[in-house]
Amino acid sequence: MNQSLRALYSAFAVFVVLSMPQSGYAVTLMPLTLVMEQSKAVVSLHVRNDEAQAKIFEVQAFHWSQDGREDVLEPASDLVVTPPIVKLAPGEERVIRVGVMRKDSSRTLEKAYRLLLRDITPIALEGGELHLRMQYLLPLFMSPSRPQPELQLIEAATPDGSGCIQITNAGNIHAKLVWTAPIGAPQSITPTQRYVLAGAKSLICPDYPAAKGDRLIAGITSAYQNEVTSYEVSPFKN
Repeated sequence: MNQSLRALYSAFAVFVVLSMPQSGYAVTLMPLTLVMEQSKAVVSLHVRNDEAQAKIFEVQAFHWSQDGREDVLEPASDLVVTPPIVKLAPGEERVIRVGVMRKDSSRTLEKAYRLLLRDITPIALEGGELHLRMQYLLPLFMSPSRPQPELQLIEAATPDGSGCIQITNAGNIHAKLVWTAPIGAPQSITPTQRYVLAGAKSLICPDYPAAKGDRLIAGITSAYQNEVTSYEVSPFKN
């Protein structure tokens, strides 16, 4: 069964339940983006419990694909997560390992996954107080042998102007849109954290008002690079 990212909320989702009061939530994850190089068969995630109470997390892996404006998740049967249940005493750090069932040494297209860590610590429902539960949805990428980025950005046809951008990723690695702005209006830069997976087409609509006919620019990082490149968005052609 497909599960959209909306169903799993966001990369850092919060569950609110009735419970005993809690002063804060402090769990450290390293790294926040997992990359499995082609020569590797296992990637590791470090999880540390910085709270005064013990924590229990359920860990699951999902295939990650995109359908227009939707991110879609499906259970990943080709990955093994060890351990699937993580118990952390106060101050304890554990290592979660994610491995492939079959190593692919000739991968030409990047594979994308999401690793879900869900807090399943038992809660004593007393007193009618609010208690926060977190879940973390981390990206995991399996890199191809020869990364080749190739992006096309055009304005989307919208009834009220050019507020949306259609990004086509014809390359074999993911890209990430980090900001957008109308040309000549740098004060209108809108931070964005939106992935466009290899081979996918994504429609992204920033929240700033754009007048009809405005030209847009976008800041994008290619996979495994921290440098942001500015792209001028081509006008939509009917």
